Amino acid sequence: MKASYNAIGDPFKEAALTMVRKENRETQIVAGNEKAFKPVRHVRQPTNAAYEHMKDFEHVQKNYRDEENNREVMIAPRNFLVNPPKQGRVGKNTFFSGAISYMESDFDRPKKIAKRERLAGEALMQDKPFSQKVKQTHLFNSLKDVIGEDVPIPAREPSKPRPIAMEHDKPFKPSHPPRVGINKTLAPFPHYMEDPKKPLTRKIEEDDGQ
Repeated sequence: MKASYNAIGDPFKEAALTMVRKENRETQIVAGNEKAFKPVRHVRQPTNAAYEHMKDFEHVQKNYRDEENNREVMIAPRNFLVNPPKQGRVGKNTFFSGAISYMESDFDRPKKIAKRERLAGEALMQDKPFSQKVKQTHLFNSLKDVIGEDVPIPAREPSKPRPIAMEHDKPFKPSHPPRVGINKTLAPFPHYMEDPKKPLTRKIEEDDGQ
């Protein structure tokens, strides 16, 4: 944007210098601005305590400088040692000590342990305590003697055919009788029929003529 007036021949003046406060540094030093702070009043500390002050510990000044070479510092041994951090990469298939080989799971191990314990227990037995097998024992009469098969059994005679009995007249009986129960009929289910109306008749009282 152009100025609306012409300023020809006017001396240039910097606006920032006109606003800065002018101070004389020598006058400030003579006035004592560079001196240390000194309070106006000194507060006296009481020294008339009832008991004498006792130190908690004696301070021992340690010298870590080497006696032969004063420019070297003696370093004390390390207080404790720790394992170094793990080294490797981050992401999939990352291991601290290499890939772990596949190990097959023995699912029959409980059975093997139970079998080994059972065999160890049987080895400690001297005599067999009992037997689960049914053994044959001596009887006074054998099973054949009791049933009667000790002698030869004669053959059975063939049965003779029986004559047909006389049949008398019988009532009709369908080959497929109807079902028994509620609403069971031979024909399809009957249609709905209302109950017949009861006829209403008027009773006439008879006069005996009295």
